[in-house]
Amino acid sequence: MPGYDFGNSSCVSDEHRERRVTITTYRCCIHSLMKIYPLLSASLVVLSSAIAIAPPTQPGIAQLNNANPNVFFRTQHYGVQIVWRGRRPYMTVSNNGWRVMVDAPAKILPPRGVADSWTTYTAASGDYLAVVRVGSGGEGAIAVALAGKRITEEYAKPTSRKKTSTAKIPEQNGTVLEFQTEDYAVRVYRQQGELWMNLYNRKTEKIDLKQAAVTLTSISDATVYRHDGKATVQAREDVRGMRSLFIIQDNQVLYRGEGY
Repeated sequence: MPGYDFGNSSCVSDEHRERRVTITTYRCCIHSLMKIYPLLSASLVVLSSAIAIAPPTQPGIAQLNNANPNVFFRTQHYGVQIVWRGRRPYMTVSNNGWRVMVDAPAKILPPRGVADSWTTYTAASGDYLAVVRVGSGGEGAIAVALAGKRITEEYAKPTSRKKTSTAKIPEQNGTVLEFQTEDYAVRVYRQQGELWMNLYNRKTEKIDLKQAAVTLTSISDATVYRHDGKATVQAREDVRGMRSLFIIQDNQVLYRGEGY
């Protein structure tokens, strides 16, 4: 065929020569890989072992002291209980006897600095968020937020201090709640272990109630001091410290005033 010289042996030799170079290169690569493979395998084994025995970078609750004590304390308006079960704390919070959080899973927050020796727990239930701080000497504190807004922060004294103050129990007699509205002045006080109420009508300048017996009740967000007579008189203080007076008769609210 024109244009092709089958008798040219130099072309065939060059082609074979290129194939030999290619095969030789492949063999060298395979030989090098066979030498490197054992080293790579050993390195992978060592790396795998190191990962297997390396401790977690972030300690979890289970890594803390398994002998964490349960926590119980009371503040002026709140009762706090933290119980450990299965290496995890669970929090119950009551507001004047009304439970706003029951067995909510809690977690421990990091210290608030190098000098912070308190343990900080936090738990959420619905719109309530509680942050509880416990000191090594038995101190306790609770901060409560509702719907993202802090509504209170209260402290409890160590148990040892409470024991030393038992001799002063008679000093607890006195005013429990006192405030005025536009029309009334109300005072709730304790005397000889009983609660009493005085109610003064500022418009008529008369005393409507004097040493009237009071019962203490609670609703979801307030403490209620209640006298039941011809009319029911309620002096309330909510978790924000806001006070109000209600006078109710025959299921009708006759008066409602905000305190100051």
